Amino acid sequence: MLSSEGEKLFVEPDDINKFIGKTVVDTYGRAIGRMVGFLTNNKQYVSTIALEMGNNEFLQYPISRFSIREKSIIFDYSWIVESNALNTAYSITFGKISALNKLYKGGEVPAEVYDEMRKQQEQLINDISERCLTLNDMLKEKLTKLNTQLKELKVFLIGFQIGHMTGEIDDKYFEMSFGYIQKMLTGILLEKKDVNKATKKISNMPSIPRKIDKQSISRKKTTRPIVLRLENES
Repeated sequence: MLSSEGEKLFVEPDDINKFIGKTVVDTYGRAIGRMVGFLTNNKQYVSTIALEMGNNEFLQYPISRFSIREKSIIFDYSWIVESNALNTAYSITFGKISALNKLYKGGEVPAEVYDEMRKQQEQLINDISERCLTLNDMLKEKLTKLNTQLKELKVFLIGFQIGHMTGEIDDKYFEMSFGYIQKMLTGILLEKKDVNKATKKISNMPSIPRKIDKQSISRKKTTRPIVLRLENES
């Protein structure tokens, strides 16, 4: 059974046993290796998944790097996981700052409490911003690799087509190989599109609401009309 607490996913061994020995694909449907086992934490939830990669390399990844489907297990690249986490964290923190400002404006939060809580939230925003810079560098590097792969694959495809046109490669093998190559191209183009989208998203996060000026709060409170009543007034 799969259960959730907040945004953390808990996977029980029974949910994942069926994938042992099966091929693991990435977000774009490309096979990356085979699942060979898993580890559990002290609560008996799956914590780590072990993979045998295509080059016989043995690697272990935290469960957070995987999406479990009914009939498949999908490997999520680190940049996807980090991008989703940062956007969620920023959105939540942004909402908290906006709510805090609203409460302070309404006179429901003392100035010293507002200053302390605002400081805490701003520190979280600074931490997120630092992680965004690191992720941005990661995305630039990923984009460079994808562009290189695209270029190499296109050059190969042209040579392959020329070989078919000159009769060096017969129709049967050309069609078979062409289908595989097109699938690879599609995967790279989809990943490149997502990398660009993630880059744009972390680069265009909205500015946090400005800190409320204490002077404006005090002025607001003194703008109410003051009514004086005389003792002899009936």
